[in-house]
Amino acid sequence: MWRPSHEELLQSGYVTAISDGAEFSVTADDPVAWTKEFSKGLQQNRLYEVLAIREPAAYADTLAKIEQVVTDQGTMQEVKVVLPELVAASSARHLPHCPDDAMLRYTRQLVAELEYLGRIDADACYHYLFPARSDNAGADLPEPLVQAELAATTSCIEGASLNPAMLPSKEAVSRSLQMVIHRVDERYGARVTEVLADLESPQVTRREACLATTALYREALSLPPPEAAATLRGMFAGS
Repeated sequence: MWRPSHEELLQSGYVTAISDGAEFSVTADDPVAWTKEFSKGLQQNRLYEVLAIREPAAYADTLAKIEQVVTDQGTMQEVKVVLPELVAASSARHLPHCPDDAMLRYTRQLVAELEYLGRIDADACYHYLFPARSDNAGADLPEPLVQAELAATTSCIEGASLNPAMLPSKEAVSRSLQMVIHRVDERYGARVTEVLADLESPQVTRREACLATTALYREALSLPPPEAAATLRGMFAGS
């Protein structure tokens, strides 16, 4: 779910002002040296420090892509596109094994972001949930939410690397999800459970999809903490 911010690129030392910057080419006499220095700056952010340590092959592959952008005199926008690919892939690998406390923290943060986007722009919320299905550019999150997401993602990736949690059985996840759906139906009504049953239906509006998904995660968090964390791991493993 993460989107890179200007502030993260500023930490690299190679962006000196907050502007769009997409039209500016990256020029360097030595792309290899430039990329090494960029990496040093990037790792001032704890998330990238963890990725460099826990995902060395994926991190090195990302640096190789960035080096190629610099070699081709591409733009900082092209560099910015590469970074979320690294984070998204690592998150997908680690979320199903995220330890309980980190899993609950990550999902609470997800709910906070969905609630925020749901209040301001249903299209942006839908894009945030389903970027591949949406042509909307999305909306920027406030910096406190961005930083909280970075911290939650870092905690999950690092925790899963050091102390991976076991995936629950499909039967256990199914039982818990039945309880969650029952709670959603009682609290939000039958229409919300209908939406959850077929989020891709053309009859489901983007606002409905956003609100229903938010309700699902919120109710999953209401389970006893160990069961909630296990259920969420199963949900993310199947997503």
